Amino acid sequence: MEAFALKWFILYYFFLSALFSIQGFIWMFSPTSISTSTRDSLDDEKAPAKAIRPLRYLFLFTVVSLILSFSPFSWVNLVYTIWIFSMMFIFGRILVNWESFRTFWKANPAGLERFFQRTGALFLMMGLATFAVLYFTI
Repeated sequence: MEAFALKWFILYYFFLSALFSIQGFIWMFSPTSISTSTRDSLDDEKAPAKAIRPLRYLFLFTVVSLILSFSPFSWVNLVYTIWIFSMMFIFGRILVNWESFRTFWKANPAGLERFFQRTGALFLMMGLATFAVLYFTI
């Protein structure tokens, strides 16, 4: 079980660091595409499915990581998993409060690109932090 947990965390950290870094790089240096897509979905009353689906899959993989962090017990894996849960909670709150989010951005559409640039910087930092955890796990 310990060998499986180690392989799981190495793959999990590698893919998350790549995903967060690439997504952060794209959002930070090219926020126009995502802000245009978000402006188009501001007219919908429901939160966009393309934002909900990745959070759902990330939640499933993070639950597995939470379980595997206890076999063998690792503080680094446990703290990182809790950190990912907290980031999912923050982004999930935006989707839960979609009505207020979309009314705010309908009133202030100019700041949407800046929001995605800052979110991209956050994703880029998360990717680098995940890569550091991967490095120390190996």
